Amino acid sequence: MHFLLPVGFGILSGLSILAGGVIARAMLDRRTLLLSLSSGAILAIALIALLPEAVELSAGVWAGPTAFIIAALGYAGYLMLDRATAANSDILGRHLGPASFFLHALIDGLMAGIGFSLSFDTGLLMACAAIVHGLAHGINTVSLVTRRAGTAALARRWLGANAIAPVIGATLASFIVLSQPALAALVAIFAGIFLFIATSELMPSPREQSPAGSALLVSAILAIALVRTTFGGH
Repeated sequence: MHFLLPVGFGILSGLSILAGGVIARAMLDRRTLLLSLSSGAILAIALIALLPEAVELSAGVWAGPTAFIIAALGYAGYLMLDRATAANSDILGRHLGPASFFLHALIDGLMAGIGFSLSFDTGLLMACAAIVHGLAHGINTVSLVTRRAGTAALARRWLGANAIAPVIGATLASFIVLSQPALAALVAIFAGIFLFIATSELMPSPREQSPAGSALLVSAILAIALVRTTFGGH
């Protein structure tokens, strides 16, 4: 039961990612609105979910601002990697963002599995939050690939990979043990990466933005804030 429960929720999270991808593909003709929604969701996940989670995990382990410093290093590291790939290989550049979503979805499953090892209630909260996040993962994966002139086939491949990621993470949770500092560092790094993706890659420029797009961006932030408040944890 301990193994099947987190894996089952990992499968539900993967199905949520696929559903988000279907929504994104249906909205490709409304690119600006989709990008506004995606950037708001990613920005909110970084600021409202990941960064507070990193601070909470690092409590009593690191000095006060360490989690924020690691997040800034994640932002700067991804920025340099993004610029390097943009200058040398547009094909590689199209894979960076979706790959980070894959790793985050894997960590979602991993943390849900770890949560179930602590208590059923903790695991349930983490798993439900991962399922809700999954919808945004699917939308953001398709948005980011198409934003970088990727093909529909490439978007489908990354969508499928990201849908499998939480199942892999939930399975790995049964076999490996991450220390609290390592988990806190990973979450902080992804907070920084997602801040860059939201503000530099997904958010439409002022010329592209519209009142409806701005409303969707704010709505996505408020929706993630509501999920964070409701579920409390990750």
